Amino acid sequence: MIRQYVQAGLQKSHLECSMKLADDPIGVLDVEVISQRAARLAKVAESALTSGPSPVGRGGLLCYIIGTEVPIPGGATVHE
Repeated sequence: MIRQYVQAGLQKSHLECSMKLADDPIGVLDVEVISQRAARLAKVAESALTSGPSPVGRGGLLCYIIGTEVPIPGGATVHE
């Protein structure tokens, strides 16, 4: 999905990787897992700049917001 966003011309992406996925273990995610996921998403976004048509243009700059500075999804009131 992030590849498609970049190819559609979006230049700013929020890489929020601290929320658990369905097969993650119970409890708070390890910081290493969170950072690896964010790095993977950024790598995909950067590769989208050079791997196909993009309104941003080849060699364009992307902006990332990294972290959890957003409301918890799904209406939850506390962090898991």
